[in-house]
Amino acid sequence: MGIIICPIHGRQMIVEICHHLHQDFLQQNSNNPRGVNEVRIRYDDIDPELNDPADHTVHYFCNDCIKKYQLPTDKPIQSIERIEQYHNAFHKKMSIVCVKCFKEYHLTVGNSL
Repeated sequence: MGIIICPIHGRQMIVEICHHLHQDFLQQNSNNPRGVNEVRIRYDDIDPELNDPADHTVHYFCNDCIKKYQLPTDKPIQSIERIEQYHNAFHKKMSIVCVKCFKEYHLTVGNSL
């Protein structure tokens, strides 16, 4: 996981969110019509040392991105082919934000992370 220097919270972990959620976050859009979905990605078939089932990264996507990219919300993306497909399709459109700011934002719109 990466680190960000947040002007509000200081040194914090980052969270990756889709560009739609990032727009809502920046505008503090409290209507939140897009929804927030957690997608987990496991890298253990890329790096054998990551063999603990709890080893995964979490990314957040709106409902539209979940449908468009056919992302699973019930289990981690795991195969190398699927991760490469993910990276090529939309990873460059992801944004990083302070995890605490993102959690606070979602508490204001009625969602908890």
